[in-house]
Amino acid sequence: MQLVLDHTGLYLSVRNKCFSITNGAQSRIISPARISSILITSAIKISSPAMLLAVRHNIPLILTDAGSGIHATLRSATYTNLPVYRRWQMHFTQTAEALHWFANILLLKLHQQSQNLLQWQQGLQKVEPLFEPLVQKAITKYQQLKVDVENTQNITKEQLTTAEAVIARYYWKGAALAVPEEYKMAGRHNRPAKDMVNAALNYWYGMLYHQVETAIHSCGLDASCSILHAEDYNTPALCFDLIEPFRPQADAAIVLLCQNRIIQPTHFDVKDNGYWLSKKGKQLIIPAYHAWVHEKMVFNNRNTLRKNHILQLPASLLKHIRSIYERGDINNI
Repeated sequence: MQLVLDHTGLYLSVRNKCFSITNGAQSRIISPARISSILITSAIKISSPAMLLAVRHNIPLILTDAGSGIHATLRSATYTNLPVYRRWQMHFTQTAEALHWFANILLLKLHQQSQNLLQWQQGLQKVEPLFEPLVQKAITKYQQLKVDVENTQNITKEQLTTAEAVIARYYWKGAALAVPEEYKMAGRHNRPAKDMVNAALNYWYGMLYHQVETAIHSCGLDASCSILHAEDYNTPALCFDLIEPFRPQADAAIVLLCQNRIIQPTHFDVKDNGYWLSKKGKQLIIPAYHAWVHEKMVFNNRNTLRKNHILQLPASLLKHIRSIYERGDINNI
């Protein structure tokens, strides 16, 4: 299991050759044999014997600051399976099997987008004549892709990107109708955002990107080696793949903040021909994001905290890759 230390003030030390986690008067003992990696996301204290115990058992210790994207990993100086896994990953990402694996991940995203549209439609009876065609077209395209993925092992990148683009066109029109009129959202924009909704989404996505990248590094995968998205110098392209199923959940959170009119114009600065979160806006969005990642939810048939789902997705990819190569199917995909 991955040991996640995300509460300020914890103390990680060693007792009886095991890890000891102390939080005030409470303490917990965990055998290193049960731990695959240690992820530290908050300000904690850690003893040098605890670091050495992790090194001795080949347990990577990852420190990260989700707000800035800074992360570092402490590992044993001895050789591990990490280079082997990354060679497998590089080979795997070029195969039809990899594209089929990702297609199922993308279907999770497209299904959630369809569910968002249905939910937004229920609260917007006055625009139902406009909304109904968007919902039906998006669902129809999703169902067509789902049938294609289920019936063939040779899905193409063009099929995936075309379906995603078509659904996105209907989806963002629906999102623009779902927010109150004063938010004036005209589709999806990256930086600089042209409206308040997109500015809030950009910042939320940015925090989510950092969390996905940390999850990738924590299990030993190479974040620069992607399946669908284009690889580039100094770009964690695998993040762009694995963030996909969590995007619609982020969209729903931002739309809800707008529908409840919690997001206000005072939360933004208008400069450089765009909208940017102000200091006051960050004070609103950052706590909302952290509450969101600590929500319990059902995703991919598992019921746990959203932050655990984010951690488990790259781990499931590594497990899938290992299962192929360890059983000797390297030449069969």
